[in-house]
Amino acid sequence: MRLLFATKDVGGFQATEPIARVSKARGHTPIILAEGLSVQEWRNKNWELTFEGTKDFEKEPFDFDPKLAIEAAQLGAVIVTYGAPPNIEAKLAHAAAELKVPLIGIEDYIGGSRRINPGIFDLILTKEFGREAIATLSPGIKAKIVEIGSVFIASMLQTPIPSKIVEIFNRACGGRRAVLVAGNGHDTQYFLHWTLASAGISSEKVIVIVRHHPRTRGTEKDKEMWMLQQKLYAALKGDKAITMLPEIADTRFIARLADATVSNYGTLFEASAVGGHIPVRVSSPVCDAELLSESKLDFHPMVRVGKHEIGAALEFNWECPADLLAKVFSQRDKVVAAQRANFKFSRTAPEDAMNEIEKLAKSR
Repeated sequence: MRLLFATKDVGGFQATEPIARVSKARGHTPIILAEGLSVQEWRNKNWELTFEGTKDFEKEPFDFDPKLAIEAAQLGAVIVTYGAPPNIEAKLAHAAAELKVPLIGIEDYIGGSRRINPGIFDLILTKEFGREAIATLSPGIKAKIVEIGSVFIASMLQTPIPSKIVEIFNRACGGRRAVLVAGNGHDTQYFLHWTLASAGISSEKVIVIVRHHPRTRGTEKDKEMWMLQQKLYAALKGDKAITMLPEIADTRFIARLADATVSNYGTLFEASAVGGHIPVRVSSPVCDAELLSESKLDFHPMVRVGKHEIGAALEFNWECPADLLAKVFSQRDKVVAAQRANFKFSRTAPEDAMNEIEKLAKSR
């Protein structure tokens, strides 16, 4: 069976590539169409791409005929992720629906499926609590929704952290507690401010490791973040320090090693949980608006689902810095227990996803 996989962002690649590998191992033919930051990710894994779009379709538009791509390939199914914003993923999804080719969406984070009309999908594969969130966001949806768990977590569980990364990390920390700040976009300044202010008042020896998002590197926003970092860094004294993430160090590994990972949303929270550590979401009007824009959710599922407290991540207001020792590190056992109680940490998510895809394709 020929299966078309389409991705744009790194998160989409991370959710899709393990499934494509499983499909190939089962004798299927995966056809990869990619654009954006996902292109290099596929290349890094030695995949041959049938189509490559530009890094940023809004700045560098390109021609793409989704119907021609689907009809020429004689497909058993089309599998797309949900880029921010989607481009070829959305075009292929609508074309597949029109051509009546089985259509599958894979959420790399809960709420992503709202970026492409959920009503056109036959199957949506999501994580824990995804069914409830999708049903809330898209009442009456006809697609089958299956909580396979996180493909990203499954991949992490099967990928040891390279000894060189551990060595770099330990050398940088020098015995101090490590807090990773995982930048997103314009919301980064709020959780960066909270983290450095919290480090400044903490009774703990702390090192703050900053990762600027690949989308913002070299931009004016990136320069603003650098200036803010330097300003806040000046306030750190004694056993406090700040460092940038070395280019060699994959952020997914650093999140598994750091005592806490601070951000607004993203798969690095899951990497932190794989390492048995504490994801910390920082709330501000801008952060909350960004979360709502990206996922259509006004809550983070690791913190709570609707009014139901989950507790697998902590949440703080950006204007209220917290002593990292008293308010964050001391709650590790409680947070980790909530992670283990609510999430599968399954190594078989890619296989489970492929089972559902095969089942759908055979039924048509």
